[in-house]
Amino acid sequence: MIILALTKAEKRKLKKHKRAEERARLESKRRKKSTKRNVIVAGIVVIAVAFIVFSIVSNKQKPEYYDDFAKCLSEKGMVIYGASWCKYTAGQKQMFGKSAEYLNYKDYAETTGVTTTPTWEFEGQRYPRAQSFERLSEISGCPLPSE
Repeated sequence: MIILALTKAEKRKLKKHKRAEERARLESKRRKKSTKRNVIVAGIVVIAVAFIVFSIVSNKQKPEYYDDFAKCLSEKGMVIYGASWCKYTAGQKQMFGKSAEYLNYKDYAETTGVTTTPTWEFEGQRYPRAQSFERLSEISGCPLPSE
């Protein structure tokens, strides 16, 4: 067995080399962890975006629950008179959700004799204040959506 004696300079060089190798090994390990984490994060982002896009597309294709009911009310000639500043008119429209766009809505100021908002009108008869879906169905003959 041959034992080599190293000078102080060689020992320092050897230590420096070992530290550099250890740093390189740790840096490589850190990069692998970072890459793995980035791949996982990217995967989660892709799944989230796909879910959001799917939700938007499916909601646009799906009719709102009260669409047919609101369309029927308008087709039969039922009118809702309201005011943009009235919380009761806003509440009545919110009951229909997005289906409110199918209601025959008019500003109460356009018609004489309407003093309460909202007021529903059907076949010359006026029904002041917000009405339940059941009452609107009873007045108009329009069927309520079934569960």
